[in-house]
Amino acid sequence: MSLFSEDEFYKEATKSLFCDLEMGAALQNVLSFLKEHIPVDAISLTSSDEEENCLINHVSSRPESWIFFPERIYMPPNDRERAWREKSNMPTVTIVNDMDLLPAGDRRILKLFMMPNTSYLRLSLGWRGQHLGSVLIFAEGKNRYTEEHVKKMELLIEPFSIAFANLLHYSQVQQFKRQLEEENDFLKSELFGDLQLDIIGSESGLYPVMQKVYQVGPTDSTVLLLGETGVGKELVANAIHQYSQRKDAPFIKLNCGAIPESLIDSELFGHERGAFTGALQRRLGRFERAHRGTIFLDEVGELPLSAQARLLRVIQNKEIERVGGTSFISVDVRIIAATHQDLPEMVRMRKFREDLYYRLNVIPIDIPPLRERIEDLAELIDYFSRKKSLALNIGRQFKPSAEELAVMKQYHWPGNVRELENVIERALITEGRAAPQFCGRLRACVDAEGAPSRPEPLNDVIASHISQVLKMTEGRIEGKNGAAEVLQMHPSTLRAKMRKLGISFGRLTDV
Repeated sequence: MSLFSEDEFYKEATKSLFCDLEMGAALQNVLSFLKEHIPVDAISLTSSDEEENCLINHVSSRPESWIFFPERIYMPPNDRERAWREKSNMPTVTIVNDMDLLPAGDRRILKLFMMPNTSYLRLSLGWRGQHLGSVLIFAEGKNRYTEEHVKKMELLIEPFSIAFANLLHYSQVQQFKRQLEEENDFLKSELFGDLQLDIIGSESGLYPVMQKVYQVGPTDSTVLLLGETGVGKELVANAIHQYSQRKDAPFIKLNCGAIPESLIDSELFGHERGAFTGALQRRLGRFERAHRGTIFLDEVGELPLSAQARLLRVIQNKEIERVGGTSFISVDVRIIAATHQDLPEMVRMRKFREDLYYRLNVIPIDIPPLRERIEDLAELIDYFSRKKSLALNIGRQFKPSAEELAVMKQYHWPGNVRELENVIERALITEGRAAPQFCGRLRACVDAEGAPSRPEPLNDVIASHISQVLKMTEGRIEGKNGAAEVLQMHPSTLRAKMRKLGISFGRLTDV
C-alpha cells in the first residue's frame, strides 16, 4: 500500500471521484485509486426507498467473477422496519469483518451483494442534514479492515456525499424528463381535438343526459355510460370530468377493445423494467397517469375475464401493482366506464363478472341514439361542418339544402353521430354539397324503411351498414381508406364484430 499524507490521500481520491461526469466510470476510477491504499475488490452506492420498501443499488464497480449486484432489493417487513429505524442512528463508518456475526436480516440482504467470506466498510452519506445513502466497500476474506482504514475513509465522506447528491439529482431530472416527454406524447394523442365542452343538444335531445351529468359531476361516484356505438359516450365522459372537482387533473382514456389481451395489464397498471421482453424501462399505466383525476374505460365489456378480476381489485382496494412489481401503489382515481353491449345479458352468459358489473353500475346514464334526437341534426351538421372545414383546411362549409336536410332527418343513422361526422367530411370533400350518390342512398334507405310496424333489429342494421362500408372499400378492412378507418374502429374490434354478426370478410368476398 502507498503511503500518502491525509491531505494527499483526500486530494487524489477526490480528483479520481470527480474526474468523470458518468458516475459508473468515476466509481471505477475511485476503486482503482483505493486499491493502492486499502483492501478493496468492489464498491457500490446504495440508498433506501421507503415508499417501495427496497434498497436501491444506483451504481457499482466489481470484478466479473463476483455476484451480480441487483438494482433493487425488496426487504421483508421486519428487516425493513429495523433498517429504517437504525438508519438515523448509524455510525458514519461501519466495519463488518465477519458477516456471520450480523443479525439474520442483515445477512439475508448482504448475501445478495457479497461473496462468501467477505469483509466490508459502509460509509453513511448525508447532505444538509438529510441521509442520502451509503457507500459499500467490499474486500474478499474475513477481518480485512481496521480502524486505520476507517480513519482514511472518514476523510472521503464529504466528497462522496456531494457526488451522491449530484447523482440522485441528475437521476431525478432524467426521470422527470422522460416522464414529461412520455406524458406530452401521450396527452397529445389523447387530447388533441377532443375538448368540446359545449355539448350539442344539451338543451334538447340530450337534456335528460346533461341533467344527470350536472348531478353526478361534482361527486366521485363511478358512472356507467350506456348507448350504441357512435352516440358520443366519450364526450359525455369528458363533460362529467369537466364538471367535477378533478377537472384540473388528468382525464385518461382507454379503449378496452383496442388493446390485445396480452398487453391489457401493462396498459392499465404499468410495468417495471425487465418485466417482460422489450420492457426496457419502467412505464406508468393508465391508472397511475390518472392519479387524482379520471379514467375513462371505453368498451369495458370487451375486457377479458382475467383483466376484469384485476380491475375489480383496483376498484375495491384503490391500489394497483405494476407488471413485474412486488409492491402495491395507491391510486386516487374516479372511474367512468362505457359500453354499447348488454352487460346484464353478458353477466347471465358468464362473459362479464357480476360483482364488477355492480361496482361499475353505480350511476348508469343512457345516451340516446341520433335517430331519437333528430331535432339536434341541423346543429350537429353545422358543428361538424365547421370542425371538419378547419381540420381539412377547406375554406367552405357543408350547407345542406332543405331537401337534403329532410332526407337526412328521415334516415335511420345506424352509425349515429360518428356516421354523421363521416358523412359531413365526405360532403366537404365533394365540393361542399352532399354527394348525389349519398343522397340517393339515403333516399333508398328511407324508402326501404317506410313506416314499418316493428323496427328492424339493431344487429341487422349494424350488419347492413358494415356490409355497405365493406362494399365501398372493396373488402379492405385495415389501412388507409379501409373499413376500420371509415367506421373509426380498431381493425381487430371490427373483425370481432363481423364474426359476431356473421359477416364474411376478405378482399375477394362478395359482401
